[in-house]
Amino acid sequence: MITIWVLRVCMNRMFAEEKRRSRSPFKEKLLRPVGESLRLRIEEIQSDLFEQGLILAIVVAGTGGVLFWLHANEWLTSVVIGSVVAAAGALLVRFRWNKVKKLREDLRNHRLGFDGERYVAEKLGELLLQQYRIYHDFLFDMKPGGEATNFNIDHIAIGPAGVFAVETKTFRQPSAELAKGDKSHEVIVRGEWMILPGDRKTKKPMEQARRNAQDLSKWLTGSASEPVRVIPVVAMPGWFVRDDASGEVRVLNALALPKMIPKLGSGKALTEDEIQRLSDRVEAHCRNVEGA
Repeated sequence: MITIWVLRVCMNRMFAEEKRRSRSPFKEKLLRPVGESLRLRIEEIQSDLFEQGLILAIVVAGTGGVLFWLHANEWLTSVVIGSVVAAAGALLVRFRWNKVKKLREDLRNHRLGFDGERYVAEKLGELLLQQYRIYHDFLFDMKPGGEATNFNIDHIAIGPAGVFAVETKTFRQPSAELAKGDKSHEVIVRGEWMILPGDRKTKKPMEQARRNAQDLSKWLTGSASEPVRVIPVVAMPGWFVRDDASGEVRVLNALALPKMIPKLGSGKALTEDEIQRLSDRVEAHCRNVEGA
């Protein structure tokens, strides 16, 4: 563990020295790119994975070294102490190995989510030709009213049909067809329920999209007399979606976003001035990335 601590101290000193020697040429902050929160989390997991792998190697090497040293000593003492060391070493190795496996699974899932957000952003980009403004990874560190929080909205589209909060859900698919006629690539949406292959049911994606839209609506409305309506959408890249359209939240395949979003708006269309005003506010909030 001392080795890990020394490594952390050396790395922190190196980073501090890099910042002292030079600075970024960017005078203003950058817009948040697609999946920025996931990218940062992936970096954290990779760092933790490296650290846990290093600890695991030290535990294995240390246990082996102690056993080798005991082998040269008196037989009975070596057997007793060696057994204790071997048992303790095995427990430590198993504990650290389980941590490595968990981090590896987290890394795999976060990478999948990151790829999903990039894919959805690519499809949303087609709306730029229809006078839409697209923003990504909108961070909420405080809800309207002052309640502290920590979540993000994957994508925001602002255009003539209104304001849309798009939540990307990238689920893995079964590797083979399932029983009962289920298709491994198909998701069914009935009202407020999403039914995945294997008869797995969940409401969470739609509930999350709805909460995001409500919070964004309050944030955009502020003290204005007329509320800004935000339409929630769940995007599922790579899935064939059968949505009966009876629920409040629409669930769409990512390929359908450029065609369907302009049709989901209701009521009075936004004017160019309204689009500009709302976009300016969202862009100012999203321009928070420091240059390297």
